[in-house]
Amino acid sequence: MKLFWFRISTLLMLICIAGCGGSGSTAGTGNTVSIQASLQVGAPGVIFATTSSATSTAFTIDSTTFPTNGTIPNSNVNINRISYRYVPNSTGAPAFTPTVTSISYSGVITPGGSLDIENFPILWPQDYALFADACNGNNFQYDVTVTFSGIEVNTGTALSTNANISVLCF
Repeated sequence: MKLFWFRISTLLMLICIAGCGGSGSTAGTGNTVSIQASLQVGAPGVIFATTSSATSTAFTIDSTTFPTNGTIPNSNVNINRISYRYVPNSTGAPAFTPTVTSISYSGVITPGGSLDIENFPILWPQDYALFADACNGNNFQYDVTVTFSGIEVNTGTALSTNANISVLCF
């Protein structure tokens, strides 16, 4: 029973440290627009690897237009790939191989618009085995960087933006 309460208190402490997630996103800048990913308001910023609930979250990618002086119209951005990477954020937490997993995706952001990506799985079936082996009774935190990659249609410029989330296992 003492071990149970220790794990619960450690888990609560990690949640407080992790906050609500979604911080640390970076913008991708093209010739006519920039894109910025963020965790949607109310979406889980912390995923628990040892439960079957809440293994997905939701992101929004916003487009901001630049003045183009009429030379090139502001462009749509086609998001064509989403990748994610787990980075250990606890002493003794093992790194995973492969370090980056990538999937194809198809979504369009209009100039000045946004694209909502809902129910995006942070843990895929193959990831459960990784976490089961890594955690095995240990309390570990992993930071997950989710990268959204695409093309600025009018110029062919490659763009990417990312957002961060945490995975806790115990």
